[in-house]
Amino acid sequence: KRFQESVLHLKSWIAWILIMSALALIGAGLAAAGAAIGGAIGNSLVISKMLEGMARQPELSNQLRSNMFIGIGLVEATPILAIVVSFLLVAKG
Repeated sequence: KRFQESVLHLKSWIAWILIMSALALIGAGLAAAGAAIGGAIGNSLVISKMLEGMARQPELSNQLRSNMFIGIGLVEATPILAIVVSFLLVAKG
């Protein structure tokens, strides 16, 4: 009887570990998807505003273009960090 109780306890722990691993993988997938969507929206906003600025003042196109690349770099930093976090979740799971 004592052995059966310990086996049941072990099975419940194994089930708990498997559930937590599955949840970690789901969280990693959601983080990666959110990062991709957020980066795409951010980049599209930065580029569209740069094009609007170039249409209004063509003489500032070089300055606007360099500022756009800085903005895109800052926007892309967040998805990269989210992908790193999702990789850490996968490694933990």
